Amino acid sequence: MTLSNTRHSDDRVTRAFIHGATAAVMFRQRFGHDPSSTDLQMLMTNPASPARDLDRARLYFEAHITVRPPSTEEQYRSREGWDQFADTSRELGWRASKFEVDEVDDATGLWFLSTRHESYEHILAELQGMVHGLGWSDFEVVRYKIEDTLLDSKSGDEL
Repeated sequence: MTLSNTRHSDDRVTRAFIHGATAAVMFRQRFGHDPSSTDLQMLMTNPASPARDLDRARLYFEAHITVRPPSTEEQYRSREGWDQFADTSRELGWRASKFEVDEVDDATGLWFLSTRHESYEHILAELQGMVHGLGWSDFEVVRYKIEDTLLDSKSGDEL
């Protein structure tokens, strides 16, 4: 799955490029790939397109990514591989989780990332960067989305 490949030069997209390149290099280094791959140069020639401007969220936006780790490489399936993925994700500002077994949504073996921010442009740039970074690091991006949180008891909201 990829986002649009239209060239733009605004600050938000530049942040996405930087985030994507950082994610790709970090994941590739942690899993023993050459981080200087020419594939990473695509980041500067195939940027993601910006979305329309939106108002700030009432509370915050959440971005979610579902990935399938490369199944051909045992290093991704080990506990150490998962720990490296989760640690790298945290360093990039994302929370990682996974389902060992999921009989409801058929998400067994999939890994999940999420982050939040009150600015749509910021969260979109982070999502674009991470999706591209994961893709260049041999992860299959199964799904990505942004949600607008309208009600949250952690923020003091009541029903």
